[in-house]
Amino acid sequence: MPGWQVAAWAAASKKAANIQVLDLREVTTFTDTFVLCTASNPKQAQAITDAIQQDLRKQGERAISIEGYEQGEWVLSDYSDLIVHVFSEKAREFYDLDRLWRQATVVKVPDDPNKREELPFSMSNLKSMEQRLAEQRVASPRAIVGPEPSAEDPELTEE
Repeated sequence: MPGWQVAAWAAASKKAANIQVLDLREVTTFTDTFVLCTASNPKQAQAITDAIQQDLRKQGERAISIEGYEQGEWVLSDYSDLIVHVFSEKAREFYDLDRLWRQATVVKVPDDPNKREELPFSMSNLKSMEQRLAEQRVASPRAIVGPEPSAEDPELTEE
């Protein structure tokens, strides 16, 4: 599997936004591919970088250098033929590598077959589920507790 695909899937697994793969082989000679993505905060940028590094190591690829990791605004990981850029939203907009390298070919990243479907979860969904459960308890308390015991139940007869 190509390193750019592994990197893109690893970034997606850590909820990176705006993942873009650029094929630079027709544009420059210093690298083949850029993977660009956006993190919402420095901790997420570090988590994305860690996931990419871990998944590429499984394929025997190690970064030549990683820069900007501590600050998390723009983390650049150099794998020689692959360079991964993890930006904050502000840095992505400011440096605008998408525009700078617009001559490159944009590569479509195939869906990760191992990706689990996400459940539509949010705090508002949780609150509405709790509210529905509370309404069910009020409307039908026995539906949650169980049926009324009967006098013919063998477990209730005294010995």
